[in-house]
Amino acid sequence: MPATNCATLAPTPSPAHDFLAGGGEMGELIRRRDWSATPIGPVESWSPALRMMVRFLLANRFPLLLWWGPDYVSIYNDPYRPVLGAKHPAALGQPVRECWSEIWHVLKPLIDTPFQGGPATWNEDIFLEINRHGFVEETHFTIAYSPVPDETVPSGIGGVLATVHEISARVVAERRVVVLRDLGTGAGDAKTAEEACAVVANTLCAHSKDIPFALLYLTDADGKRVRLAGACGVGIGEAVSPPTISLEPADGGWPVSEAMRSDEMIVVDGLAARFTQVPPGPWSEPPRTALVMSIPSNKVREPAGLMVVGVSSRLQLDQYYWDFLALVRTQVATAISNARAYEEEKRRAEALAEIDRAKTAFFSNVSHEFRTPLTLMLSPVDDSLTDTTEPLMPVHRERLELIRRNGLRLQKLVNTLLDFSRIEAGRAQATYVPTDLAALTADLASSFRSAVEKAGLRLVVDTPSLAEPVYVDEEMWEKIVLNLLSNAFKFTFDGEIAVRLRVAPAGDRITLVVRDTGTGIPAAALPHIFERFHRVSGGKSRTHEGTGIGLALVQELVKLHGGEVNVESQEGRGTTFTVTIPLGKTHLPADRIGAAPRSQTSARVEQYVAEALRWLPGAPDVPAASPSTAAPATRPRILWVDDNADMRGYVRRLLSSRYVVDTVPDGAAALAAATACPPDLVLSDVMMPGLDGFGLLRALRNNPQTSAVPVILLSARAGEESRIEGVQAGADDYLIKPFSQRELLACVEGQLRLAQQRREASAALEQRSAQFEALLNQAPLGVYLVDADFKIRQVNPVALPVFGNVPGGVVGRDFNEIIHILWERPYADEVAAIFRHTLETGEPYITPERAEYRADRGIMEYYEWRLHRIPLPDGRHGVVCYFRDISAQVHARLALEENRHALQEADRRKDEFLATLSHELRNPLAPLRNALHVMRIAGQGPSELAPVRQMMERQVNHLVRLVDDLLEMSRISRGVLELRTERVDLNQIAADALEVNEPHIRSRDHEVHVALAPTPTWVRGDPLRLTQVMGNLLNNAIKYTPQGGQIWVTLERSGSDALFAVRDNGVGISAQALPRVFDLFHRGDRLGAETGLGIGLTLVQTLVQMHGGSVTAYSAGPGNGSTFTVRLPLAAASEPAVVTDRRVSRRLAPQRVLIVDDNRDGADSLHTLLCLLGAEVQVARDGPQALAAVTTYRPAVVLLDIGMPGMNGYEVAQRIRADATITQPTIVALTGWGQPEDRRRAREAGFDHHLIKPADLVALQRILDQSST
Repeated sequence: MPATNCATLAPTPSPAHDFLAGGGEMGELIRRRDWSATPIGPVESWSPALRMMVRFLLANRFPLLLWWGPDYVSIYNDPYRPVLGAKHPAALGQPVRECWSEIWHVLKPLIDTPFQGGPATWNEDIFLEINRHGFVEETHFTIAYSPVPDETVPSGIGGVLATVHEISARVVAERRVVVLRDLGTGAGDAKTAEEACAVVANTLCAHSKDIPFALLYLTDADGKRVRLAGACGVGIGEAVSPPTISLEPADGGWPVSEAMRSDEMIVVDGLAARFTQVPPGPWSEPPRTALVMSIPSNKVREPAGLMVVGVSSRLQLDQYYWDFLALVRTQVATAISNARAYEEEKRRAEALAEIDRAKTAFFSNVSHEFRTPLTLMLSPVDDSLTDTTEPLMPVHRERLELIRRNGLRLQKLVNTLLDFSRIEAGRAQATYVPTDLAALTADLASSFRSAVEKAGLRLVVDTPSLAEPVYVDEEMWEKIVLNLLSNAFKFTFDGEIAVRLRVAPAGDRITLVVRDTGTGIPAAALPHIFERFHRVSGGKSRTHEGTGIGLALVQELVKLHGGEVNVESQEGRGTTFTVTIPLGKTHLPADRIGAAPRSQTSARVEQYVAEALRWLPGAPDVPAASPSTAAPATRPRILWVDDNADMRGYVRRLLSSRYVVDTVPDGAAALAAATACPPDLVLSDVMMPGLDGFGLLRALRNNPQTSAVPVILLSARAGEESRIEGVQAGADDYLIKPFSQRELLACVEGQLRLAQQRREASAALEQRSAQFEALLNQAPLGVYLVDADFKIRQVNPVALPVFGNVPGGVVGRDFNEIIHILWERPYADEVAAIFRHTLETGEPYITPERAEYRADRGIMEYYEWRLHRIPLPDGRHGVVCYFRDISAQVHARLALEENRHALQEADRRKDEFLATLSHELRNPLAPLRNALHVMRIAGQGPSELAPVRQMMERQVNHLVRLVDDLLEMSRISRGVLELRTERVDLNQIAADALEVNEPHIRSRDHEVHVALAPTPTWVRGDPLRLTQVMGNLLNNAIKYTPQGGQIWVTLERSGSDALFAVRDNGVGISAQALPRVFDLFHRGDRLGAETGLGIGLTLVQTLVQMHGGSVTAYSAGPGNGSTFTVRLPLAAASEPAVVTDRRVSRRLAPQRVLIVDDNRDGADSLHTLLCLLGAEVQVARDGPQALAAVTTYRPAVVLLDIGMPGMNGYEVAQRIRADATITQPTIVALTGWGQPEDRRRAREAGFDHHLIKPADLVALQRILDQSST
């Protein structure tokens, strides 16, 4: 490390530095610093105040800096290091004028003030330009400079403590948030991309600290250049800001080509070397770095332009700076995109207006072109129809009348389009003449009377004579009245149509009202009712035909008269149109006022009335009552649906030569006819009032009777999209008008042929289904089928009994209904959901066993079942369920389970009984054993009683062993037996077992030969359990060897194991009994031998196996004795041994013992025994006596029974432990309860030891000896 950046370090800290212990890295540096080379001198000379302050700042987690002495020598802690940057660690021990030389002029007065006795200085946001990372950096701090008292200096002030918190990141972040906010609000109103760039540039000019300069370029239309659209902090046309830049790769300048091809921001360093002049920015040094980035647009891989942003020379280009500039880029891109979207919307509106004008012009030109051929068509037709010289044949007259009617309709449409064209172009040739408007209106309205009355409606005409003529263009007025009447007739099916003409109350206007009681207009459609080409969809009408320009034309014609038209309507109640025009002529153009006589109106009125009459159903189009019986069976029947009577008649004539054709005028009538008698084919128009072609198609497909009937749709809507829409809706074919006879016949014939093939295939499928059904009926599984409508379609014989006697049967019934009869609602709902899921998704469901309560039978049933979705003949899907009743198997399994639980319960009760029995047996055994110990220790009484005492000891020990064995087996069977293992010597274990059984051996006059290992034989085991193992084997040999027999006990090593064997010359074991010798309760067949419980050897085997060993039995047969060998793994040699001394001292150390037991014999006998052994003993009969004795008697040991009436031993122990006024004694549980749970409760209550009655005297003496030491 260069010397300029390092503090001088001492070789090794001396003991004087001990007060600097800890403190992290700075603590280490301060300890190692050679302070003798600094103005404040070596550490040994530091004043107590300085030492205290250094320890304080090193322990502090806030950035702290201490300036000490008149030279303001710097000492600081770990949190202050980031403030120094590269100045660390050289700053340690430096005077502040050297460390912060660049800002010394700012810091000096702030430090001098508190150092010279003035107040502490403080600044919430001090701006400093410091050089800590190799460049002059903009920083902001919150500081507090406080004086540090020192009594060892004359001024009383030893230094200044600086509390420093850098807030540069927060200040800069808040400033950048303002930048982004200003960009968002300022650029949002820009209407063009150029304007957006200018607004962005002006906004960024106010924030030069973060963006010293910025250039915004937009891509030219050809995509080859970018042009400067905005700049801040730099003039246009300078070296860094050329007006245009080519996107071709080039050396020097900005990397424009690379930036436009990438989404990344490109860093450009060394601006001074790259450009002859660099924008100065707000600081004394100009920016050294800039970022060049593309400006994203809504089009992929087509950036809107380019942005160049200067980086502040006072800030580091870190991740925060990078993210900020990325957000600026996003804001700029959003502003430009919004502006261009506005431009695009504006251009789109202009284009739509232009398209609208072009459309009107086109219609005008087309209409003009139509009139010539229409004239040439209609005139010869009229001549032929009126020719009396050569009259037409009826069939030809019918055809020409069809042509004339539709030609007049086409002429009416053409004239309407021409009227629109002239009005929009301002070329409408209106001639306003004084007119008897009442008479004209009455004549026009009356012309509709025949059509209105034929439809079953009333026509009310109320047009009284007016006092003066009204100036109107008669032809235009006719179109106004006729369009309103035609509209009313189209949407009125009941009631009346009324025409009313009146002078307004003010006397300056005339009002025409056309009112109907029709279907009405939805409120949402009212604002658009006079718009061109607008049609109310979904409403009921006499025909679906129309262009949507009739009412728009009315409004334009009324406006030409200086008036207005309004509409009021309620759905289901009718509509009222009100036309108001001014009286007089002053409001009309003077050059258009005329005095021409009233023109003839019959030709124009005829077009409207004739069209209205064609909306009414004609007699020939009503289907016959029984069409299927009126036609030969060999001819297919076709149902033809169209609301246009002429089209119905025309198509009927085309098809009637080959097929029986029934015609209906709308979708509702077609649906009724098809449902009553399904046809072979349905031919339907798409655009019809009420139920249109698509609605009819859906209804037919949803009806099982008609779902398979082929449907051909006809429509005037041309284009591939219309055909695709029809096929997707389910149509078999789609014909576009106009069509030829050959095309229609070929389409119908093809669909009828396909329908026949489908019927034949369906019949074959039904035959196969019948065969499959026969197989299912013979299957051993229950099978039933649920179809797409969720109805039970089929049930095989095995499944029928499962459903039970449901009234009305189950086939054809709703599956959901049936299962809710059979099962409770939650399960029935679950089953229905599973079936529906499989039906909808095709995902199978399999359950190996399911049990549910049958609501109808009141029993629990068990089934295996699975579901699969299968295709059905109607083209839809169904769900087949296969199931098997497994109730018998489950009931058998449950019975076995119940028996197992019963056995477990019996076993649990047996364990409880054994535990209670052992407790009850141990209580009387305790005083017996105590008394025997007393007799043995006292040694008094006649010598002839000694054999009696020995006999009693043997029997008591035998009884104790039996109780212990019973409890051990109980613990083992419940899995609660725990081993307390330690490193023990089997030699000692064997000696202990021999010692315990010595009285029994002596009573039988056996001779025991012992051959133990010459050295300790260490194993890892529980000494108590291993003693029990060896004792049981010895007891077994003693018991099954006749009086005066031989017993051999050996212990030796065998590899990594220890072998312990007990051999006898007793009664032996038969070959039949030998394999079962270790079975629980097995007592063998050793006749003449003593009997037992049959648990000793089982316990031996279990305990040996728990120690990781094994036990074997061998016998040459009855009369040849037996050998039992135990093999245990030896312990590791390195494991420490626990030496257990079972030798008992004859006398106890003097100490006080308190016996607490409600069993008088047990307590008194133990009292006598302990007194003989040298202890000072008192007896308490219950809990309260025990607590009083503990307070007054102050015993060292308390032998406490647990199962006492009233206050039990647990509560006594807890109260003793809670008494803080006494010296706590050793508390020993002396009880007949010895289960693990009993031991746990004793520990929790405060007992130190737990002995089971009758207490082992050796264990008791050991506890007493321990408590006396």
